[in-house]
Amino acid sequence: MPKPRSIRTAEWLVYVKLALSLIPLVMNIMIMVSPSMQQRYKVNMDQLTTSQLTTTFIFLLIPVATAVLALWFIRRRQRIPAILAALVILFFSTSNFVQMIIGLVIVIMLFTRSSKAYFSGAFTSQTEQITDEESDAATEEGPSEQASTRPVTRLRTDPAVQIRPAGADEAATIHTLMMEAFEEYRAAVPPSSALDETVESVREKLEAGQRAAILYEDERPVAMVRYETQEDAIYFFRLSVIPSRRRRGYSKQLVRWIEQQGRSKGLDISRCKVRQTVQNNVAMYQDMGYEIVDQELVVMPAGSVKTIKMEKKLLV
Repeated sequence: MPKPRSIRTAEWLVYVKLALSLIPLVMNIMIMVSPSMQQRYKVNMDQLTTSQLTTTFIFLLIPVATAVLALWFIRRRQRIPAILAALVILFFSTSNFVQMIIGLVIVIMLFTRSSKAYFSGAFTSQTEQITDEESDAATEEGPSEQASTRPVTRLRTDPAVQIRPAGADEAATIHTLMMEAFEEYRAAVPPSSALDETVESVREKLEAGQRAAILYEDERPVAMVRYETQEDAIYFFRLSVIPSRRRRGYSKQLVRWIEQQGRSKGLDISRCKVRQTVQNNVAMYQDMGYEIVDQELVVMPAGSVKTIKMEKKLLV
C-alpha cells in the first residue's frame, strides 16, 4: 500500500540507524572471536569478565533490536509502539551527534499528520482500487477509489460501517452500486464488462449460486462485492465502492471480509484478477499479501485485455 512521505522517510532513517548500529555490534563480535582482531585493537580478553562482555553485547544489541521492532511496528500500523521504539532509538543515539539527529527526525516524522492518518488507516495517497472480473475469467480492472475528481464528503463523526451478506432479492441494490462505481470506465478501451450487466442478469447469477455482500455506512449501501467458491478457493470480483464514499478503506474491508468467509469454509486460497497495466491495483493486493500466480490475454468483442491472477493463502 502507498505510504506518506513522512512514513517512507522514517523507515529509511531507521534503516540507516540499523546499519550504523550493526557496525559496532559486528566489530565487537569479531574482536571476541578473532585473536588477530584482539591483537590489532589491543584487547586483552583475559582481563574482561563474562559479566562485562555480556553487558557490552546487550548494550550494543538493544539499538539493533529496537530498530527492527520500529520497522515492524510501522508496517503493522501500531503507532504507539512505533513511537516508543523511536524514542528508544533516540535515547541510544545521544552519544553521537549525527545519530542523535537521525533519531530525532524519526520521532518527528511519526508525529506528523500524514503519519497519524497512515497509522489510523485513513491515508491513501493513491487509489484504493476496485477489481472488475467476469465470472467466466473475462476479467478487467475496476475503477479507482481516487480516480474521481469529485470532492469527497467527509463526516464529522465516524460512521457506523457494517458488511452483510446479500441475496438475489437485493440484486437491484447490487446492480446500482456496481453501475455507479464503474460508470467512469464506460469510455475505457475496452470498456468495463460490468456495464453490460442488468438487474436481471445479476439476480439470475445470485439465484444460480453466486454470492454477494453489501457494505453499509450508517445503514446506507455504499459498496459491494460478489464472490463464489472455486474448488479450494474463494474468488471475488466486481468489487465496487461508490465515488462519494471512496478513500475510506472500504475496498480493503470487503476483501478482508471475503478472506474471513474463505477461512470459515476451510478454503485455502483467496483469488482475484486485475488488469496487468493497472499497477496500482496490483500494488494494493500485494500489500494485502496477494501474489501473482498467472497471466492471460482475454479477448472480448470491444478489445483485448491482459489480466493477472492473484492469490493469497488463507490457512497458513
